[in-house]
Amino acid sequence: MRNSIIWENSANYGNEIYVAYLSWQRPTKMTVSYCNVQGGVAQTYVENNCTLNWQDSNINYDPNFISSGFWMDVNDHNLPVEPNHPNAIWSGGDYHLLADSNCIDAGDNSAVPPGLTTDLDGNPRIVDGNNDGNSVVDMGAYEFPIPPLEVAMKFTPQALNPGSKGRWVKAHLVLPEGFLPEDVNTNEPLWADLMGVRIDANDVNVFVNEDGLIEIEAAFSRRDLCGAETDGSTTDVTVTGRLTSGQYFYGTDTIKIINKTFEYLGVLASHWLEGGCGAPDWCGGVDLDHNSAVDFLDFALFDGCCIEVIRQ
Repeated sequence: MRNSIIWENSANYGNEIYVAYLSWQRPTKMTVSYCNVQGGVAQTYVENNCTLNWQDSNINYDPNFISSGFWMDVNDHNLPVEPNHPNAIWSGGDYHLLADSNCIDAGDNSAVPPGLTTDLDGNPRIVDGNNDGNSVVDMGAYEFPIPPLEVAMKFTPQALNPGSKGRWVKAHLVLPEGFLPEDVNTNEPLWADLMGVRIDANDVNVFVNEDGLIEIEAAFSRRDLCGAETDGSTTDVTVTGRLTSGQYFYGTDTIKIINKTFEYLGVLASHWLEGGCGAPDWCGGVDLDHNSAVDFLDFALFDGCCIEVIRQ
């Protein structure tokens, strides 16, 4: 038994662990390592001729579950009772770990079966939960999640035609100093969250930018983004990815989705060849290239446009 938490158990003998003969009277040999066992080896019971190999890697600390659960009265769920009470039933707890648990990063990575990369929730199984630079599996069924990393992001629409295939909207995310290209998990697609709709990136490019920082360029289908339900008002779009350490990273930008093409075309006509456009209005939003003038380039960018990036 490895990487496990045995707490408030009720074995026939020894409370936490009972090492007994098998039903066909063969002695049991058991090794316990990298486990958190309440009371330690003193709370185990080993029958004669059986063997318990108790390793120094075991610990005895309150695992600090979110909720340990308790015995309650079947007729009154707010009334805690003793386990031997005739009306006692068990209220299951929440066995995810709190941030101060000694079970975080306390397991043995070699004990994780090959190919098992997720915990009971489907989240990454081996992550650096205590932020010491080493990714070590946690004891128990659930891996303590690493807080997501917020990064800078710019959303860059170009020729915007919601009905065209092969045209892209791109998100540019920049990681802080200290990351390498191989730190980005390119086996899992980045995705955009637009008004509750998940849209996966069609292509991802990771490179070192001119500032020496790792930049991730994610291309999204313009058609998919324009298909998201919207009333034409400004909204935030968040793009999320994952590092090879298991940590998520995300960036957010503000965009406007315009589905009322003719109405918007009228706004463009009303500002035609107007100069002096500037933030935050940009001549009613039709100065798409933000060069302070409404001209043919804006009309070309418009081309049935659905997305406008809002800058302060």
